[in-house]
Amino acid sequence: MILRRLLARADECNVKLTLTLSAIYGGDFRDEGVRAMRSFLDRVWNHVFSEDLDQAEPGDHETLYWLHRTIKEVTSDLKRFSYNTCLARLMELLNHISRNSIKNKVVSETFIKLLAPFAPHISEELWARLGHDMSVFNQSWPEYEEEHTRMSTIEYVVQINGKVRVKIALDSGLAQEEIENQDMAHERVRN
Repeated sequence: MILRRLLARADECNVKLTLTLSAIYGGDFRDEGVRAMRSFLDRVWNHVFSEDLDQAEPGDHETLYWLHRTIKEVTSDLKRFSYNTCLARLMELLNHISRNSIKNKVVSETFIKLLAPFAPHISEELWARLGHDMSVFNQSWPEYEEEHTRMSTIEYVVQINGKVRVKIALDSGLAQEEIENQDMAHERVRN
């Protein structure tokens, strides 16, 4: 009865995502979950596919970070059967794609490959629209490059008595003592 109602209100990929996540958390099949997965898939359709995708590798460090971090995390989470965190990572990457208006074929293809185990039908359709004749499931799984899985800078927020004084971007490889020295040397912190 519940499955019929879900199928009547949503497409197969939407139901598969909802059932995958619901089964993990004890079978909560509320309509809100169906709507949330449908919204996610609509965003995927609107932001991942475009007629005018850049063919070159993405050049900006932030996009490379989000892409390779997502590949690494989804691969790891799949091995542990943590499907909910896989989808959370894909949602984070999609947020980066939409927030920065990324129109890149490499990013789109990688996203579709990562989404395919969870939403096979929409992934196949998007894959074909990108100009591929072979199934997305005949492609190799994306591999990450470790150097792109770490941010080169980290933004530190300095608070004094609960009030934000300054946000400072520092190299990610700095030692704790050096971070504290640079924070304390900032004029808005000293005053």
